[in-house]
Amino acid sequence: MGTESKAELVVAEALRVAGIPFRRHQQVGRYEVDFMVGRKVVLEVDGYSHLPRNRREYDRERQRFIEDLGYTVLRITNQEAYDASRLRRFLSEVREAVASEYQSENELKDLPFQRDDLQALKDHLEATERRRQADQAGAGPQPKRRRRLLTPEEMMREWLDKHGVPDKK
Repeated sequence: MGTESKAELVVAEALRVAGIPFRRHQQVGRYEVDFMVGRKVVLEVDGYSHLPRNRREYDRERQRFIEDLGYTVLRITNQEAYDASRLRRFLSEVREAVASEYQSENELKDLPFQRDDLQALKDHLEATERRRQADQAGAGPQPKRRRRLLTPEEMMREWLDKHGVPDKK
């Protein structure tokens, strides 16, 4: 398993707040990807190590290989992950890519999120920005509450409970 950059943690938190179930560091063929969403949507967070020319060529070859397996690859840079408006656009792209996997109307009702529900994410990003500004103004950091990471099963159960879907027992 790969290590997590700060930008990957930001993207993971944004996905979690937006209610988009995801899996971390999944194997696709011979490559490990940062995030997997839906059936075949890969999310990559590109840091500074992706800037050298030889690394960009490697990334293009790697992306072609993954796309040839039928996956959609969406990329966001570290810098973009810290930009609230760019992160919101990226999450919209993720939602659209996942929605396009579901062909029939019957499958659309099974989407793991509500397509237009971005308010929780906006609120979270605004609160994060207010905390950052308060920190810069000398108010000092606010104490952070630790939140236990949920397993994919717990995330799905939480989503099902939130949307009133009964257990299939």
